[in-house]
Amino acid sequence: MVNVDEIPFPTHITVATKPLSLLGHGITDIEIHFLQIKFTAIGVYLEPEIVGHLQQWKGKPANELAENDDFFEALIAAPVEKFLRIVVIKEIKGFPIWSAARERREGPIS
Repeated sequence: MVNVDEIPFPTHITVATKPLSLLGHGITDIEIHFLQIKFTAIGVYLEPEIVGHLQQWKGKPANELAENDDFFEALIAAPVEKFLRIVVIKEIKGFPIWSAARERREGPIS
């Protein structure tokens, strides 16, 4: 089990009879009146076979991969099962949260 801002994410799950591993996790947050508010915890699950589709990035540091659009395009295009688990940490009523999330998705998950 991995805790993402105190929310437990299992390291392995099964989706459509396929075992998937937690390969990434993080939070989304937004600044409102100088306060950083965390609003979702995210877990990214993929089949272990994803590794075979990403060989050209083997050995690259994480900060370099986080800024590499080709890496993310290869990750999404790989013919393996993928699953995102998104858990609301804090609901913010009356605030256009999904438009803020769309603006944030341009960058890496923190």
